[in-house]
Amino acid sequence: MEGPSGELESQDETDDRGDGRHEREGGKDELLAMLGHELRNPLASIRSSLYILAQRTATEEQSTRARETIDRQVTHLTHLVDDLLDISRLSRGKVILRRETLDLAMLTRSTVNDYRPAISAAGLDLELDLADEICVNVDPTRLAQVIGNVLHNAVKFTQPGGHLKVSLCEEGQQALLSIEDSGVGMEEATLALLFEPFSQAEGGIDRSQGGLGLGLALVKQLVKMHGGTVEAHSQGAHMGTRIDVRIPLDHHFEAPPVPIEERAESRGRRCLVIEDNADAAESMGLLLELSGHQVEIAADGRQGLETARRFRPDVVLCDIGLPGGMDGYEVARQMREDPLLSQARLIALTGYGQEEDRRRAREAGFDIHLTKPADPVMLGRLLADPS
Repeated sequence: MEGPSGELESQDETDDRGDGRHEREGGKDELLAMLGHELRNPLASIRSSLYILAQRTATEEQSTRARETIDRQVTHLTHLVDDLLDISRLSRGKVILRRETLDLAMLTRSTVNDYRPAISAAGLDLELDLADEICVNVDPTRLAQVIGNVLHNAVKFTQPGGHLKVSLCEEGQQALLSIEDSGVGMEEATLALLFEPFSQAEGGIDRSQGGLGLGLALVKQLVKMHGGTVEAHSQGAHMGTRIDVRIPLDHHFEAPPVPIEERAESRGRRCLVIEDNADAAESMGLLLELSGHQVEIAADGRQGLETARRFRPDVVLCDIGLPGGMDGYEVARQMREDPLLSQARLIALTGYGQEEDRRRAREAGFDIHLTKPADPVMLGRLLADPS
């Protein structure tokens, strides 16, 4: 016999919850499978390239191509990790904008210049059409990330011989930044999902190009935090795409004086690397030695302090998560309290990259916080700067 209607309703609710749980688990499995796919592809390329470099029979051309492959794939992996972390921070409200009033044309030109090597390597033509000066109040790091993510997407989905155009103008009370490509284009159904996280996994864009579909989702959220909007336009498949970003203008901007560039004379420095991962420590040491620096390596905080008192380093590159009961923060604090070490330049080189981690690094006494993997070019500039 049937029980009371309330019991039937309870059973229905239990079934619904069960179905929902299975649906969530299915979505999680799909995401993990996709993430595994995206991580394994570059790792496979890196392993193959390393094998090539280890062969005595490899030609100089083959070795060069292998090194270039490793560089591209490490950049790709870094991009994936950064996107995943940023999506997580945004979803938890952990991203804080550090606004300043600046010239958007200058920021756009600088960001585009950073991407010129990738654009040239992809065999694409680039056209710039930027207004002389457009003033906005933004977080320059985050807005550069917006521009970079859109450019990255445009390069990825445009075939060699294609064309990119970046334009910037005023439209009413807003700055209008447009990035247009002659690439694969999109149908209307794909456009509707373009700025949703993981939308690429749903078949909207050619999966053979890789990626988690997070770059433009980050663009949407960051532009929204700046009080702006972002839209995508395409006439269909193979008709190219245009992304329009609108940011409110700021009419209270006074252009700062152009600084006279001063380049520090490059010289070898005494560098101490405190890192418990043996491979990471050795590779960083080799990188620094190749740049003409004298290097010592320590595997934990206490050994790092002992080495520093003997070696008297100019620069200390210190991991945060160290074994032995003394983390990188404590290493920095003790160095700042030691008259023999207090003038050393302290660089936190760590996998912990959230704003809270940066704040703690500053409070502990670090001069600079770098998130792994550090850009060798940026690191070289920091070591060349005597300040």
